[in-house]
Amino acid sequence: MLGFIESPKRKKPDRENPKGPVFIIGLVMIWGFAVLLLPFGIFLPISISALALVLLFLPLLFIGIYFLRTTGTSILFAVFLSLLSGGTSILFLGDYIGFLLGITVRFDVSPEEVGNFSKSKYLYLKDYEWDESGRGEFLAPILIRNRFGNKIYGPMMKFRFQRIQSKTADVLPRNVYALCYSTEELECSFPAEAKGGLVILDPIWESDVLQIPKGSVGLLWKEGGEAEFAKKGIFAIASDISISILWMFIAFLPKWFQKLKN
Repeated sequence: MLGFIESPKRKKPDRENPKGPVFIIGLVMIWGFAVLLLPFGIFLPISISALALVLLFLPLLFIGIYFLRTTGTSILFAVFLSLLSGGTSILFLGDYIGFLLGITVRFDVSPEEVGNFSKSKYLYLKDYEWDESGRGEFLAPILIRNRFGNKIYGPMMKFRFQRIQSKTADVLPRNVYALCYSTEELECSFPAEAKGGLVILDPIWESDVLQIPKGSVGLLWKEGGEAEFAKKGIFAIASDISISILWMFIAFLPKWFQKLKN
């Protein structure tokens, strides 16, 4: 009698309709990667943050491959969407959080106080004026990366610099320069409403001629101020929400299509 009893067949896991919480796992990857890279976006320059993005993406990719058996191939979309959320943290959300907490952005800094806040990422000045004798421009390739003796150069750019003086002090502890750059065909400028920008302590160009005295603090002059950081925050949050919605469609569309067929 036992020979006629049919043993139940084991069902193979359906990869097209995985039982695991695909959406939740992918959402944790997307937002977790964004949070992981947030400190890099707040405190470190883009060149180092971009390197961290690549290095930290590799373990995330292996995690995605590990979940392939239980979630199906759709989890790989979440892995690559995590790259977008991580890039958003580096480029936009980090600056916005640093601005909100007041740890990387300083406003109303006198030129004589710039040396005290040179560790900040952004500085915006008050009570300053232009020193017309300390201005100039030069052509040089932009230095994209300089780590451990390895230098990566970008295209040839036209750099302009303008020395800044204080209205209240005759001598500054450290020289302060406004900087801008553009392609050779265009001209960059120093709009008065900008009042400061990104702090540059090391040259971002490669040239044998030292155009700016060593030990100077450069400010990559840029318009925006508080409004610019608010725009960055809005864009970053909107981007992360959009990425999450896109992932929701990717995770649930196969199930919706199957229900329509049935």
